[in-house]
Amino acid sequence: MKKFIFIGIFLIFISGCSCEKEIKSKPALKRKMVNISILNDIYNMVHIKGGTYQMGDRKGTGNVNERPVHDVSLKNFYLGEDEVTIDLYLQFCNEVGDHVPEFRDENEKKRWDLYERRLVQCKSICGISWYNSVSFCNWLSKKLKLEPCYKINFTQVTWNREANGFRLPTEAEWEYAARGGHEESKQSKLENPKSPHVLGLKKLHTDLGEWCWDLYGMDYYNKSPLNSPAGIEDLFANRVIRGTSWGYPNAYHYQKEQKGRRESKRNFHQPKTRNARIGIRLARKSE
Repeated sequence: MKKFIFIGIFLIFISGCSCEKEIKSKPALKRKMVNISILNDIYNMVHIKGGTYQMGDRKGTGNVNERPVHDVSLKNFYLGEDEVTIDLYLQFCNEVGDHVPEFRDENEKKRWDLYERRLVQCKSICGISWYNSVSFCNWLSKKLKLEPCYKINFTQVTWNREANGFRLPTEAEWEYAARGGHEESKQSKLENPKSPHVLGLKKLHTDLGEWCWDLYGMDYYNKSPLNSPAGIEDLFANRVIRGTSWGYPNAYHYQKEQKGRRESKRNFHQPKTRNARIGIRLARKSE
């Protein structure tokens, strides 16, 4: 069965990643004057106006790691309209010769058929680790003449917050955007999961869990700073995952019936984890 999956990935490689010609054909970008329209030709992003909001389980129906509810203030930022596609990510793999996705889950070996179906049907990349994700961010930043956000030394990764390149969102940014950002009052009126997001974001609750920057701490909300929190400082901790995974049948309806649709829902995994239920959505600092 593993052979089938890796053959499938190889076929995707040679079938052509249409993004490569598009990226090479774009004019060079200056680091200090980023042309957002050109960036959006490669990976479309939505500008999120910053603000202060109450982060966490406001309704008291979630898990203990979603409490206490606390105020968080964020600056303006960009967030991907959608998750990163297989096509774009595999171009990265093809160029660097590494970071190939693995569509597997060590704890659920009986679900290979679902992973194979996922590979064929879905446009979003999955099966990549947190380490793969930050390397991809740096690659895409360099490709578009932006300053990479991450300094990577094996498993030690540091984030330069002043860099204008691509990065993973913090979980505070993810939740703020999912709630509708400064348009939250309008988003709260959208009860149907098929209704368009007020900021134009896609697949926040219907497709994959998404890697975030943060190192996970179960009680982090008890000590989270007000301004732009980014997780605990333990380099050996798990990394945060946000969003609802396709791996749970009728996940939205289950959550709605049991605990409500929770933008505050937190998950986590070891940063080396790769399975078909985790993907990425990119962020950037606002110019």
